[in-house]
Amino acid sequence: MVKTAMPGFSPEEEYTDGAIEQRRAWTEAESGCDLSALRHPGEAEAYRGNIENQFGYVRLPIAVAGPLLLRGEHAQGEFLVPMVTTEGTLVASYNRGMKAITLSGGAETAVYQNEIHSNATFETTSPDAALSLQAWMEGNQASIAGAVADNTSHGQLLRCEYIPLGSRLIVNFVYDPADAMGINMITHVSHAICTMISDHHGGLTFHFPSSIQADKKASFHNFQKGRGRSVRARLLLPGKVIGELLHSSAEMMLRYYRNNLEIGHLTGGIGFNMHIANGITALGLATGQDVAYVGESANGLTTIEEHGEDLLFEVTIPSLYVGTVGGGTRLPTHLPCLEMLGCTEPGGALKLAEIFAATCLAGEISVLAAIASDQFVRAHNRLGRNRPD
Repeated sequence: MVKTAMPGFSPEEEYTDGAIEQRRAWTEAESGCDLSALRHPGEAEAYRGNIENQFGYVRLPIAVAGPLLLRGEHAQGEFLVPMVTTEGTLVASYNRGMKAITLSGGAETAVYQNEIHSNATFETTSPDAALSLQAWMEGNQASIAGAVADNTSHGQLLRCEYIPLGSRLIVNFVYDPADAMGINMITHVSHAICTMISDHHGGLTFHFPSSIQADKKASFHNFQKGRGRSVRARLLLPGKVIGELLHSSAEMMLRYYRNNLEIGHLTGGIGFNMHIANGITALGLATGQDVAYVGESANGLTTIEEHGEDLLFEVTIPSLYVGTVGGGTRLPTHLPCLEMLGCTEPGGALKLAEIFAATCLAGEISVLAAIASDQFVRAHNRLGRNRPD
C-alpha cells in the first residue's frame, strides 16, 4: 500500500532534474527497489509535453541495419536504418533482408494514399433531420474551412464523408497531415469543427471521436480504406540471391508461403504478413513515433508471385502512422535518427513512410527464407538469449 502522496510540482518545476530526482526517490521508498539505473540528468526539459510523472529514463539498445537501396517516389538511394529492439536475431535478420534487396537492385516504394481521418457522430431528432444536417454541412464548407484555419496552420482538410444512420449522422473528416503523424492535430481540429456545428444548431449533441476510426486497433475498414500513409514496397528477388545469400530456393519459400497463407485463414485475421510489426516497432522507437499505432500499422499484406527461379515480393501497408514533426520526433535521441535517414526536411514524412515499408519488406524476405529452409530456430539459438546446452 502506498503510504505517502507522490511529490507535486508547479508547471515551471515539473520538467527539471530536481523534480525527477524527488519523484524517483519517492518511488524507491514506496516500492523498496533500487531505481538508480534509471537516472540520466541533463535532459529533463526536452521531454516537456511528452510525458507526465517522470521519474527517470529507460535505456534501449539501438542498432544499424543496411545499407538498404531504394528506388522510391520519395526515398531514393542507400539508407542506413536505425532499429531499437531487445529481441536477439531481429536486427541480423532485417540486415540480411536489406542486403538481399540491395543486391537485387533496390526496392520500388511508393505512398499511394496520404490521408488521415477522424470522425464524429451527431444525434438529431429524425432521419430527415440527419439528412438536413448533411445538406447544411455540404453547403457550408467555407465555415468548416474557417474552423480548420483557426485551429491549425499545418494540416489540410480534404473533404467530409457522410454516413446516415437513422437519426444519427456519422461524419468522417479527411485530412492531409503534411509531415506530422497527425492524430493530435486532426483530433483538435475536428473537435473544433464539431463544436462550431453544434453551436450553430442550438447545442446539437455529438460524440467525438467515433469508433469508425478504430484508433490503435486493427479494423477491416481501415485495412480496406487506408488511414495515415498508405504505402507499398516491391522487389523482384533473383534466384541467385535466394540461393547464395538466403540459402533457400524460390520453390521452398513459395511452398511455405502458400501453406502459411492457407492455414492463416483459420485465424480469421485481417491481411497477412509474417512480422511487419517488428520492423514498424523497431524503426518507430528509433525515430520517435507513437508505437501504440503498431496495432493498426502492422495490419498489412505480403504477397509473393513466382517468376521462374525468381520471386516477386510485395508488401502493402494501408494504415502506417509515421511523421517527422511533432510527438517524439525532436527528442534528443530521436532527431539524429531522422537526420541519418535524411527525413527532417519538408516532405520527409513520405520519404520515411517508404523507408518503413522497405524495412518491413526486408524482414518478410529474410524470415520467410529462414523458416522455409529451417534456419529460423537455429539462428535464434545462436544469436538470441535462447541458448540451450
